[in-house]
Parts: sequence; structure tokens; C-alpha cells
Amino acid sequence: MQSEHHRELINLKGKHQSEMSRKEAEHAQETTRLKNRIVWQSHIISCLSFLLLKTSDIFRKAVYCVVRFARDYYKSRFDTEQVSDIKSALNLFGEDKQSHRAAGDFLYFTAKQKGGFDNREQIKARREVDNVVEGNYDQQQKRGFSVRR
Repeated sequence: MQSEHHRELINLKGKHQSEMSRKEAEHAQETTRLKNRIVWQSHIISCLSFLLLKTSDIFRKAVYCVVRFARDYYKSRFDTEQVSDIKSALNLFGEDKQSHRAAGDFLYFTAKQKGGFDNREQIKARREVDNVVEGNYDQQQKRGFSVRR
């Protein structure tokens, strides 16, 4: 009875080990596939960013506004002119909220790539680009002065 139990345990351990090996192989394959996809998407974004920076003055101006803003340690908000430039770049992609969100993401990624931001700069730039996309600066533009937190 003990030897039969021992054989069953060995058999179960073997099945478990083969299942774990199979799962690990699947996981490694999926991880590789996703990493390749991320690299490919980054390459596409880089190419599109390059083309837009070369061909669109509006987009180039907006990217440089975000880069300068993120690097300025003392500035906590975009000024009216910067908001206007960013909104013009967002409008290149469409007029609806979904298009503006996608354009805001693209603008942020391009600026992050161009500026080589550290963590603080990434957070600052992302937050303020999202504020422009969400319309938190709309009142500022109407009144002509900065938004308070």
C-alpha cells in the first residue's frame, strides 16, 4: 500500500512538473511576443513622431512647450500661450474627446522621448497634458490667466 502511494506521489509530481514546465514555456513565449510588440509599437511611435516633428510646426511647438515645461523646476502650470499651442496640436487629430485623449497621449510620449524626462518630469508633464486634454485649462484661456490648484 505504501509503495503504491509512493508511486502515485511520484506520478503526480511528474505530471505537476511537466504542467509547470509547459506553463513556464507558454509564459516565456507570451512575454517575448509582448516585448516584441512593445518594441514594434515604440518604433512606430518614434517614426510618426519624427514625421510630425518635421512636417507640423503646430505639433513641434506643442512638443517643445511640454518639454520646456517639464524641465522648468519652478513652473507648476502651463501658461495661456502654451495651452493654446497644445490645444492646436490636439485639434490636428480631431475634434472629439477620444481623439484629444489619443493625441494627448501621443504628444506626451513624443515629448517624453524627445526630452528624456526623469520620473518627476514625466509625472509633471503627463499631469498637465491630461489637464489640457480634459479641459481644466478652458477657463484660464477665457480669462487670460493661470489656473489655481
